[in-house]
Amino acid sequence: MLSNKAAGVLAAFSFWLAGCACGLPVGELKRLDQALERAGFEHRRLMSADFPVHAWLRRGEGEALSVVIEGDGAAWFNPRWPPPDPTPEHSQTAALAAALGGPVAYLARPCQFERAAACRMEHWTTARFAPELLESLDAALEELKRAAGAKRLRLVGHSGGGVMAVLLSLRRSDVSAVATFMAPLAVNEWTRMQGLSPLVGADPMRLPSLAVPSMHVAGGRDAVVPPAIVRAYAEAKGGKYVLWPEADHACWPIERARELIGSLP
Repeated sequence: MLSNKAAGVLAAFSFWLAGCACGLPVGELKRLDQALERAGFEHRRLMSADFPVHAWLRRGEGEALSVVIEGDGAAWFNPRWPPPDPTPEHSQTAALAAALGGPVAYLARPCQFERAAACRMEHWTTARFAPELLESLDAALEELKRAAGAKRLRLVGHSGGGVMAVLLSLRRSDVSAVATFMAPLAVNEWTRMQGLSPLVGADPMRLPSLAVPSMHVAGGRDAVVPPAIVRAYAEAKGGKYVLWPEADHACWPIERARELIGSLP
């Protein structure tokens, strides 16, 4: 069951979940910080190499820390015009983190909520999965795990955050489970299908299968990451494929996601 505080937070988010834009309205660091602080989270600015990474941690009982990794961020104006800042305007992943029980962290991607000098537009376009960004998130996980006093990690990611969750799991030995939502896990096939430029970084489809239990959710109405992409990865690499027919890329049921994650070790 949800804690009283988490239940209240989820209820507060219901207006946004029912409207045109799903998720917690963020758009800037102060706004998200205030919302998650009310939900019992503390803000942490984690530094790795040249990329500061912003995270919010809520301690709780349990050996596994659930880390919910943000997607690629702000929407593109059109297929050829990326946003000047990758900070998301709304975050379904932050809303999900607030709804989870036990120790949990919401982890933003590098260059979100703070444009460091090292950030280039490529870091949220063609190089969104670049090795230096993966290294920054890996270092952030280490700090969050230590701060939470956790023994293992449960990695959760939406969209590009799901790709990062899989890549991070493949390089760590303390991950007990992975859950992805609307994630383009067959990266090369996805870019070809969508007519996008090839992306810098590893393609999970070309890497070993996950060694831990995993679930990969697709949205039946998702035009950004079609279900075929998610299903192709699950069939090739293992893990449970789940289709939510009514979900699209941005709007999906928090309660169902919470239950799915709760079923993982």
